[in-house]
Amino acid sequence: MTSLASPRRFLSGALLFGVLCFSSLLPDANAGVLLEQNPMPSDRTTQQLPYQSIWYTSGSTSAGKYTDGSYKVGGNNHFVTYFTDASAPLTLQVGQTLTATFSFRLAGVVTTETTTLLIRFALLDSGGSRITADGQGGKNPLFAGYTGYAAYLLHNQSYGNTQFLQRNAHSSEPADAATNQLISSNSAYDSLKSLGAKYLYTDDVQYTCTYTLTRTSEGMVMSVNVLADGVSVITQNYTTTGDIYTTFDTFAFFGGGSNALTSYMFDNISISVIPEPGSVGLALGVAPVVLGALVFRKRRKF
Repeated sequence: MTSLASPRRFLSGALLFGVLCFSSLLPDANAGVLLEQNPMPSDRTTQQLPYQSIWYTSGSTSAGKYTDGSYKVGGNNHFVTYFTDASAPLTLQVGQTLTATFSFRLAGVVTTETTTLLIRFALLDSGGSRITADGQGGKNPLFAGYTGYAAYLLHNQSYGNTQFLQRNAHSSEPADAATNQLISSNSAYDSLKSLGAKYLYTDDVQYTCTYTLTRTSEGMVMSVNVLADGVSVITQNYTTTGDIYTTFDTFAFFGGGSNALTSYMFDNISISVIPEPGSVGLALGVAPVVLGALVFRKRRKF
């Protein structure tokens, strides 16, 4: 009897350890939250992650005005924030999903077909090359090395309603190079795929968009879902394979284009990663312990 006590204690302890560890992986209200601003604060110049982040406009400070829990941004201006500390960007592991959910309203949307793009957004890695003030322009050598993935919501276009793109690093010289555009131009991006049927955006509709990047063993899965006043109107996804970008710290949003719109309201931003960092490694470490305990238990029965 005494000789069986130690193995039994090991078995019980191992199983208890596994249960406790796996329970720690269950979703938590704040698990993996990188930024949560709902509603947007009146002050966009304070960094206190994950509850508040500094937002920059490519135009003057007046180009991003606070109005009733939202920011009103003039057309042809980008709105950008950094959702991690400069020294600690997020590295997406296999099995993890980075999600950005946000809302916007448009004003002065043109109704005729145009070749310009309407709404653009991206999850990028700044490589530590960050702007620190408004008015740095849509084109800046600081943006040259940014990498990551973008999605464009196409307005009234016969070739699709969503375009997926990849941003590659470029030389910052010359300073006025088109590839120094953050997101207001296609010059720094490679188009991956355009999908879907023609869709028309209109004024005074609450659009809610969820943009996800999921890293798999094969590549990066990009997904876009758009709700118009709570009704799903666009769902698209695309997988890029081969060499992929896996580090992120920047979210950028742009509304405009030639004669595309006059302004947009931006609010309710949430950026999160699931499973949260550290959970994947913990799960891989726990699994062998639990499996070993179960095998030992099975053998003891025979």
